[in-house]
Amino acid sequence: MKKILVTEFVPDCGLGNQMFEWAAGRAIARRLGAEHKWVYKPSTKRRYELDAFGIPLSPDVPPYKLVFDMMGKGNAAMLDLIEKRVRESDAPACGVRAPFQAEECFAEIADEIRCIFRLDPLPLNVPAHHTPVAVQVRRTDYVGHHRLDVTTPEYFRRAMSYMREHVVRPHFFMTSDAPAWCRNTFRHDRDLTILPKQGSITGLRTMAACKAHIISNSTFGWWGAWLAEDGPVVVPKIWHFIQGLYGEWKPAPDRWVRIGGTRPDQKMAHQRLIPFKRLSEPKLDRAIVYPWHAGKAKWDELRYSLRSVDRFFEDKDCPIFILANERPGWLSYNAPRVFYENQWGYAEALIHGVQKADRVLWMNDDIFLLKPTTWEDCAPPRYVGNVDTAALGLADPQSNSWRLGVVQVLQRLLEWGYDDQKVYSTHMPYVWEREKACAVLERFGGVFDKFSMENAYFHIHSEGSCRLGQEFTQGPMLGDAQFLNVTDMLLVPELKEELKALLPEAAAWEAEGVPILD
Repeated sequence: MKKILVTEFVPDCGLGNQMFEWAAGRAIARRLGAEHKWVYKPSTKRRYELDAFGIPLSPDVPPYKLVFDMMGKGNAAMLDLIEKRVRESDAPACGVRAPFQAEECFAEIADEIRCIFRLDPLPLNVPAHHTPVAVQVRRTDYVGHHRLDVTTPEYFRRAMSYMREHVVRPHFFMTSDAPAWCRNTFRHDRDLTILPKQGSITGLRTMAACKAHIISNSTFGWWGAWLAEDGPVVVPKIWHFIQGLYGEWKPAPDRWVRIGGTRPDQKMAHQRLIPFKRLSEPKLDRAIVYPWHAGKAKWDELRYSLRSVDRFFEDKDCPIFILANERPGWLSYNAPRVFYENQWGYAEALIHGVQKADRVLWMNDDIFLLKPTTWEDCAPPRYVGNVDTAALGLADPQSNSWRLGVVQVLQRLLEWGYDDQKVYSTHMPYVWEREKACAVLERFGGVFDKFSMENAYFHIHSEGSCRLGQEFTQGPMLGDAQFLNVTDMLLVPELKEELKALLPEAAAWEAEGVPILD
């Protein structure tokens, strides 16, 4: 039976992203010899727009298994992975949901895609003997965005100067979601026509009428330039801040011209920043520290994580600190070794936690030791790959605050010259030295919510770093690894039972009579 490949459009994506998703889906279906169908789940922000190209939503889409759902940007490796998952799946209909956003995701059928998406050019009032050049300016939701705000007035002026040198008598037609801003910013440019605000299809028709293009880091602008490509195309040198986070993602083809502008002030205070200060509390030579938020716990992970430390960590006298917004109900008030301190937020817990001892083992409630473990076992700085190649695992930083914290730290490190960036977010125990950790936090000026301390610390102090290997697993079964990290998705009943069987005995610090949460 012929397989069915279903494109499930990412919610709240506009026309440009929808075009990428459909084109990549069509390319994958061609590879597989599969029938291509597509569905769009209603959104409060965006509507389905591909019907303007004669692509109505597919009728009678059968039930399908979603085999790929990721916000990471597209590349050839992603298509290979999707193809592999579909071929290996026993489901007759397989769904794919991802934004893709790269020419290489459909390069093999590029001519077909150009024909399907082509629109009639919009008539423009072009001065005699001039070449029409489109300038697409994206503002509104991009302004002040920690990742997307990369196209400054200087960028557009430099791009227009480039066109004046490389295009015969250019006349610029500027389209934007903020025409008033454009009129105020570029009011002295005499070879420029600023058009009224246009709908998406009209905007594409405007760009289709032009012979050269200057675009923002926008998928809509990308398609307008790509479909009408007849002369030079200028794009921002930086498509997104920390664009390498998505791996070998090349949003703009190599043939397009890249021009940089002045970077806007990118402040990590996008989230609440807690200034760092050194504390005068007594110093220990070593300590284990857990930050914890009672309201976010899904199970008794913390309880079992501490049991794993009690059983497998060979330093049996090391004090343990729980820095949390609420005392765990199962923690005895006379608990040996384990101390509770009220710290409402992660930032405060981090500032206090790294200063608990000269050497700190930083843990989380979803990290478990599975075998006898020493300080030396936890000490090597482990990374999951370079930022340019680790890609798919991090996905889109907008999808949660932890990824946003990673992006913000890597962005600052890049500005400081740390170009060889690795992903140290391994979800394993981390060993930090007090003085080095304090120096790192002083350099950053403080801590914001979900500050990626492991990436900040190990880029600056990376001695002895190594790639993460078989010592780590994320489940859903224990396996033969030394360390386990459990995400909410993998915390299945079978894994809970395995942990209960591995760690059946209550630790000395547990109060009697407090049942295990299911």
